Amino acid sequence: LFEGLGGTLTFDAEKKELNITILDKSDTWPYDKERDMSKPFSWMFETRQNENWKASADIGLFKTQQGALTVEVVGQDPVMSLSGIKMPASDYKYLKIRMKNQTDGREAYMFFTTTTNTSVGGGKRYDIMVSTNDTEFKEYVVDLSSCEFWKAGETITSLRFDPVNNP
Repeated sequence: LFEGLGGTLTFDAEKKELNITILDKSDTWPYDKERDMSKPFSWMFETRQNENWKASADIGLFKTQQGALTVEVVGQDPVMSLSGIKMPASDYKYLKIRMKNQTDGREAYMFFTTTTNTSVGGGKRYDIMVSTNDTEFKEYVVDLSSCEFWKAGETITSLRFDPVNNP
């Protein structure tokens, strides 16, 4: 998911396609540099089926093909999740999402859990306002340090991404 994790998310509602790429982690954003694939938390969807991401709700087709995760939105609150990770929060400052939203949905959400805060919610959420009915891909950058639970000493244990709400 992405750029605070250091990468990009591409969601094309017309094609029902989601592509997640992670760039270098850093305290400053490396906009011009591709992520070193030998580092953890890269989801390229080229070799492993779905890269351990799971469709959790309101998603039909969910499969890796041609270097992308294809996601078919079939309801009002599509949810995908990744669990069993151990990601030091202090290593990732930004979340960068690149997506083409061809729906009327205006919001995307990213949730997370930590070793000390194990349930989704309770302030562990980023609201991402997205444009609607896009004809081009757009990028959204979230400062992960803006959340009091994404802090030094915390380990992120799961991620949940809702690519669009009420499409």
